Amino acid sequence: DLGYVFEDNEKNLLGDACKIFKYALKQYDVKDIQIVSQTTRNCLMLNKAAQQIANPQKDQDYYVVYEGKEYEYTLRVGDKVINTRNNYRTPDADRSSAFLPIFNGNTGTIESIDLEKGNKGEESLRMIINFDGIGRVVIDSGTVTNIQLGYAITVHKSQGSTIPCVIVALPFQYVLNTRELLYTAITRASKVCYLVTSMKTLRSTVKKTSGVKAKSNLVYFLKEMEAKNDEV
Repeated sequence: DLGYVFEDNEKNLLGDACKIFKYALKQYDVKDIQIVSQTTRNCLMLNKAAQQIANPQKDQDYYVVYEGKEYEYTLRVGDKVINTRNNYRTPDADRSSAFLPIFNGNTGTIESIDLEKGNKGEESLRMIINFDGIGRVVIDSGTVTNIQLGYAITVHKSQGSTIPCVIVALPFQYVLNTRELLYTAITRASKVCYLVTSMKTLRSTVKKTSGVKAKSNLVYFLKEMEAKNDEV
């Protein structure tokens, strides 16, 4: 199924996507919902907003990544996260002498966060993440920057995966918006996809191609939307 929200003011698109995310949580587990957008900047903002919906700060432990920088974000116990770099020697949380490999794009849930102060004031981090299909691993201060919030990811990172409910946040982006990107985003959904964009952006996106041919029904979808608008 394909749902859509057309917003005249593109400044509202990311907020609209989060409203749909909140609605989708009533029907799906958070790990079965994925917001996708074109840029890491969009995803940073979407992740912070979605985190407040799915896992707001209460009394759970947390760790701030890149503290004080503009791309700072907070990881909390219970957060859905994504790994962004291959690590073949991630400690197995259940076997102290063994390793479990985790790969770029693997998603999981933070189970615990423990911070200890050393004699010289340095912090020692032990974060346990249960990665889907892999198991429980230990993340420390040296590898925590490879862990990002996973409520929203770029369309590029979503390639090759499928998830029941996908929310496509598609504001105007001159370079990245192509029909191939839109096709990739929509086809990540195995059950339902919500497209959040403006009619102007959708038209320009469908018209632009990266040169890679892919069969889809986007043209028919656009014509149907235009016909409905004419009726209104």
